[in-house]
Amino acid sequence: MRKNFKIVAGLATLVSAALLMILVFNAIKSVRTQTEDSCFAYLDEAADRLAADLYKTTDMDHTILTAMATIIANAEEQSVSDLCNILNSYDSTTSYVDYVEILYPDNTMLDADGTARDVSNSFDFKEEAKRGAYVSDISYSTKDSNARVIRNAVPVIQNDQTIYMLYGVVGLASF
Repeated sequence: MRKNFKIVAGLATLVSAALLMILVFNAIKSVRTQTEDSCFAYLDEAADRLAADLYKTTDMDHTILTAMATIIANAEEQSVSDLCNILNSYDSTTSYVDYVEILYPDNTMLDADGTARDVSNSFDFKEEAKRGAYVSDISYSTKDSNARVIRNAVPVIQNDQTIYMLYGVVGLASF
């Protein structure tokens, strides 16, 4: 009788241990699932906040770039020095824009420091003028072929003609 009791007690212990292990594994799985769900919910909220901030900031950048384009368009004649002064006036402290540049009709890009570069293999002024104001997809910088950027483009219009394209360039290395 004692032998049977030991066998039954041993089996009961094994079954209890197996049930306990199943409960522990299920608890761990449940906690892991809840943690993952919580993290994904937090990530989703953070992405929504970032998107709203990006939209608001891009909209503000567009407004400032439009004002700069209006200043350029309203001037009778703009020297390179005058254009550089306007480009340098952009305050990027509350913006994602790293620098501002102007595309000339001959596909030359003017930087704020007065450097002019031929960008005809990257840009076609006529096509850019047709597009009008836009925010680009991710592309490569014309300053550094390894740097990925987004451009906030605004046409500079004078007498119903696009005379330049103004770009606020956002470098993606800082994100």
